[in-house]
Amino acid sequence: MRSWSLFAWLGNRVRANYGIARLTLLATTPVMFALAVTTREAFQDPPGGIDTPPWFVGCYLAVRCCYLGLRLYSSPQLRARDVLALTVPPVLAAGLLTGAALLPRTALPTDRIIAAQVLLWVRAGIVDYVVSQALPLPRGPSRSPRRFRRGDRGHPG
Repeated sequence: MRSWSLFAWLGNRVRANYGIARLTLLATTPVMFALAVTTREAFQDPPGGIDTPPWFVGCYLAVRCCYLGLRLYSSPQLRARDVLALTVPPVLAAGLLTGAALLPRTALPTDRIIAAQVLLWVRAGIVDYVVSQALPLPRGPSRSPRRFRRGDRGHPG
């Protein structure tokens, strides 16, 4: 989806090489690697090994939770409405991806399963990207973790 673009945006808003932002990015990197590795088998899982489609959805949710946690930490001025606007699109997208992951377990013909999976993935992408872009969020400043530690909230450096 758009996980790295979210972190790139957030990395420009907070100092990504200090404090909790650094830990979040370090924790997210192996999860993104697992997400990339499981993408190839997210539609049809070959026999043997781990059940890849649910792993893909779990990795997606883990990355989005890391982003949300860092976003909430760096933007303490967010209201409950803003938090809902940040959480609803990825939760809906995860639900659609979970549906796509569970479709091969049904008795539907293979061609219908693949078509339904593609449709669910496209809808998940639309929900995650378009809906989250359309929701109103405050565009105010985020605090940098380094500046917050120093107590110097308004001045760069």
